[in-house]
Amino acid sequence: MNKTAVLIFAFCREKSLKSLLESIKSNDGFEKFSYYFFIDGPRSEQDKNKIAKVTKVIEDFSVPKKVIQKLKNNKGLASSIISGVEHVSKFFDKFIVLEDDLIIENNFFDFMENALATFEKNDNIINVSGFSNLPLPSNTAQNFYLSKRSTSWGWASWSKKWRKIDLNNYENVSLLDYINLFFVSPDLPFMLRNQKLGKINSWAIRLVLCQVQKNLFSITPILSFVSNQGDDEFATNVDYIYQRKKSSPKKITNFKKSYFPQFFLNTYKWLFEFYLYLRRSVLRIMAK
Repeated sequence: MNKTAVLIFAFCREKSLKSLLESIKSNDGFEKFSYYFFIDGPRSEQDKNKIAKVTKVIEDFSVPKKVIQKLKNNKGLASSIISGVEHVSKFFDKFIVLEDDLIIENNFFDFMENALATFEKNDNIINVSGFSNLPLPSNTAQNFYLSKRSTSWGWASWSKKWRKIDLNNYENVSLLDYINLFFVSPDLPFMLRNQKLGKINSWAIRLVLCQVQKNLFSITPILSFVSNQGDDEFATNVDYIYQRKKSSPKKITNFKKSYFPQFFLNTYKWLFEFYLYLRRSVLRIMAK
């Protein structure tokens, strides 16, 4: 039995989900995984027909092992992911998480499995990210870097490590937590504040807070294995400024960390994300 499960979180996006499943089928050996589909419940009567179409797409996705869980009420993405991962991690050693607005490269699963095997015993690594927005040289043997900011666009982790994470940690945070988050990325303190005020519901900011508090890192590829197609009315958490077009990555057999010092990478990433944050703020003001 394969000890890695693939979790796919879906809602009303029939077309996007079809594209994701087609990209999954481009990966060699995709059939060996156990697939868990979590379909969030409707927000209105109009959503019911769309969810029915999404369910049909999932039912037509032919794999040996497939579980479909449909929610009666709408929980939202954060709650769905937290409860879904918590459920599956009871039965599998490792898991890979995808949302229905993603498209993966044909070596995505290969990268995830190799990374999960390579870094399983490293206690400082909390997960593996499939996406990177950081411009780094890609014509070298180096193929990954360490980041304290996990991505929600295609990721994987180990059940034992995941169970040690407290995703309610945002309820009691100190000024030092805000300062440390700021030095990871300038927008993170504002995300945490909005999470505490109930203006957003994000599992990702909670995970990044845990990474900062416990000095945990994500394995992040220099070239992304994931792109995001979420440009419809249901794409509540997508910001295309953060997505960069990159060439398709080659198969990674040996993991070689970027030769740049970690301090340089942290500073470079901070400056780059500060630029993105300013650009996004200006565009939002212009749009009003």
